This record gives sequence, structure tokens and C-alpha cells, in this order.
Amino acid sequence: LNVAFSALDIIRIMGPNSAEFIDRGKELGTVQPGKIADLIVLGGNPLVGYWNFMTTEVAIKGGVVVLDKRGKPNAGKPMDKPQT
Repeated sequence: LNVAFSALDIIRIMGPNSAEFIDRGKELGTVQPGKIADLIVLGGNPLVGYWNFMTTEVAIKGGVVVLDKRGKPNAGKPMDKPQT
């Protein structure tokens, strides 16, 4: 994609534009109150290079951390009580 699109264009294509294309722009595509959002935290800046889209460090689905590669003890486990 980086041959034809800038990094910012790719982010728009993957987020709000994709949600609009499937007629779900009112509930998906951006992080805002009232919208459904599963999130990922990248280990690199995608505006620096498209390859940073493949550096997922944390994934959150339905409000639960399902992947945590940050190297912390109990990473990825639900935090329903304080962990020591």
C-alpha cells in the first residue's frame, strides 16, 4: 500500500473509511464515546513507516486485554483485582 498511499492515508483507509464503506460509520471507525472500539497499541509509529502496523504490543477486545507483549508479569490477564 505504501507505493500508492501515505501512512496517514493508510490509517484513514483502515479506520473511518472502512467503517463508512460497510455502512457502520456511526458506530465504528474512530475512538469516540458511544462507539464500539477494539484497540491495539503499536510498538512503533505507523506514520514513520507502514511496517510499524505489524508491531502490536497490546490488544484490547471488548474491554479485556487479550494480548500483552510488554513483558510484565501476568500480562494479558484480566485485572479484576490488584496484582502483586
